[in-house]
Amino acid sequence: VGHRLRLEELGATCLLEPLIEPELLEGDTGAIFARPFDWVLFTSKKAVDFFFDLLTDWGFDSRWLPKVAAIGDPAIEKLRARGIEPDLIPPEPTRVSLSTSLIESGLAGMRVLIPASAVAPDHVRENLIPHAAEVVRVDLYTIRYPEVREVPASDVVLFSSETTVRSAKQNGLLKEIRDRDMVVGGIGPGTCGR
Repeated sequence: VGHRLRLEELGATCLLEPLIEPELLEGDTGAIFARPFDWVLFTSKKAVDFFFDLLTDWGFDSRWLPKVAAIGDPAIEKLRARGIEPDLIPPEPTRVSLSTSLIESGLAGMRVLIPASAVAPDHVRENLIPHAAEVVRVDLYTIRYPEVREVPASDVVLFSSETTVRSAKQNGLLKEIRDRDMVVGGIGPGTCGR
């Protein structure tokens, strides 16, 4: 929503076409709260939403949180809306920058929790394992790709995440975008790299 508002302030007319639908995964999440963690890492706004729903379901509030690290303006904005200022925001909004910043901060003997999407890359966990006592990734949700058969009439297509690009590809929309010679953009380096 933040990017859409900024574009509209600049005079653009934005048409939204949902290409992903996050769905909560069922599972035993009690282990998350059995022992304390030293860090909780957020790499998406949906991870923030689903994690805090889970926290509430288990009878906890934000006081349960240890140090918090986050990447991406949407995730950071969601945390701040809950009154939580991340202890670490890496210089670049990427998983590599997050991993590097955490490793540089010193993780020896620490437990790290990564609430994530089941379709998210596992780079952060893999990078942190040699440096921390324990790194736990919990897949809280998955992404469903709804059926979308055509690209709305527009001049520009702006993908908001890597998963929206995957959905467009699965739905056969990328060929239509190329055939119509549309300008294509992406939010974030990972999305642009797709």
